[in-house]
Amino acid sequence: MYDISCTKMGDQEGKIKNQYISWSPEETKTLLRLLVDGVNQNWTDASGKFNKLTVEQRILPELNKICGSKKTFSQYKNKTKILKKKHKGFVDLLRFSSGFGWDKDTKKFTAPNEVWNEYLQGHKKDTYLRDDTFEDFEDLEKVYGQNIAKGNNTVGWQKEAEEKEAEEKVNNIWDIIKEIPDLEENERFDAMNLVHQLGMKAGFMSMTREERFRWIKRSDV
Repeated sequence: MYDISCTKMGDQEGKIKNQYISWSPEETKTLLRLLVDGVNQNWTDASGKFNKLTVEQRILPELNKICGSKKTFSQYKNKTKILKKKHKGFVDLLRFSSGFGWDKDTKKFTAPNEVWNEYLQGHKKDTYLRDDTFEDFEDLEKVYGQNIAKGNNTVGWQKEAEEKEAEEKVNNIWDIIKEIPDLEENERFDAMNLVHQLGMKAGFMSMTREERFRWIKRSDV
């Protein structure tokens, strides 16, 4: 587990739907470390993603407690889009040539001068990738990619459409469960887990509200 602490600092990052979403550097760092902890504790689903329930019940409460924030799931989604885009930029660099590598000690991307020169000819705005250090690369890779072996630039990258479809399916099930009356909170959480364990998302979503209620009660979740 990371030793996570957070100091509030003013910063604004990203403009989503005409509203600026404010994330301080420390909030961003804390979020990423909480996500890494979640991966290490197997909080992700089979595809390696965090579902809405996990984020709302495990990630955001801890983030808000540590940082004194009030981050919502919508703000979390916007922030993770930015983090994924940043990670993809790193992935694209490593995919460009087998000459690129990563130095975990200096936290810098490495390559012979001729490889850098070739890359920068077509990416003139990316000189910072050559000069800067990137303390968060390994955390981003842990959360959004696969481990990169030295000299191997094959990195798993899910298509945005597939991510969105999978996320919507999970979120729809949780929304449906929340609409079922007369259930204890722990019954809702357990029902969500059971639906996924049994692989019956389609069947559960096809039930009426009364049928879902009876199924949850009979399953003794």
